[in-house]
Amino acid sequence: MSGTEPPNCLPKETKIHSGGFYVSTNEESEFPYYDLADSVHWRNNFSVRNFKSNGLYVGTVHNASLRKKIDKLHDNASRVFDQHRNLVTTVFNTMKLDDPRRNELLDEKYLPAPIDRGRNMLIVSKLLKKEVEFQNSCTDIATSVRDLILSDLKNTNKHKMVLTLLETEAPSMNVKSQLPEEIADQMMHTDVNSKDPRLDKDHMFIGLLATQQGPTQIRVVLKSHVRHFGLAKRVHLVTLGRYDYFVAHPKLIHGGCGCRERNVRLHFYHGLPKQASDQTFYVDWGLFQSNEQLASARERGNLLKRKLKRLCLKK
Repeated sequence: MSGTEPPNCLPKETKIHSGGFYVSTNEESEFPYYDLADSVHWRNNFSVRNFKSNGLYVGTVHNASLRKKIDKLHDNASRVFDQHRNLVTTVFNTMKLDDPRRNELLDEKYLPAPIDRGRNMLIVSKLLKKEVEFQNSCTDIATSVRDLILSDLKNTNKHKMVLTLLETEAPSMNVKSQLPEEIADQMMHTDVNSKDPRLDKDHMFIGLLATQQGPTQIRVVLKSHVRHFGLAKRVHLVTLGRYDYFVAHPKLIHGGCGCRERNVRLHFYHGLPKQASDQTFYVDWGLFQSNEQLASARERGNLLKRKLKRLCLKK
């Protein structure tokens, strides 16, 4: 940033993060949140027993040997990210890829600051030969967790996985407030086309393994894997501890959160087409109306029709 102040007239609902990159605010940030951890029974309510209805469940790795492997992976993950930045891609954060504000921010009047930084992905299969030990460790752990998930689901269909590491950068200090500024919440999205009926097979799922002591948090829209129309505008927050794994239906709407410290987790797609690893489908929030809103809109429409009919009769 070279100590230069950003221009006063940024594109609408855009700001510059203290880390030196542009981010935006999004309409889902207005939605009410419900933290599942506020309920003492959430682990039971969101166990594998209710996976099909909720579209997600949370389990925990208990095996001591596997936990040691996870600890070792976490100890090496930051180094791998730092040494192989050429292989790391920035995962979309707060703006759609076709958002016109992106082009506007590339104008010369704005600072040469990056857009939407802060959340990164490393595809494990792309690691160099000298990282073969780390690569094998990731695959070994993911395979073990995959087997736990298949056991939970009572499913024996083992399929190929696309395995990635996800990183959320640490907060940056805001000079004005003297407070750490977290990476903005990720836009809510699905990783696959929710209208594609071929992506509803029982063996298909998204897995995420929390590898560090601090909390790993994900925002979700419950039941969005089976329907959009009529869902209320509410976002649920899922908090994972170290060794917890999060399993989601591929069509479940979700989004990453900011965090109080650098966060690295293991992420994989099981049984999904390979292109799923680099696709993103944004949410049409117009579909997320409560039944009351729909009824109200329908009644207003009926009143308008009756009014027009009366006007026609008077002529």
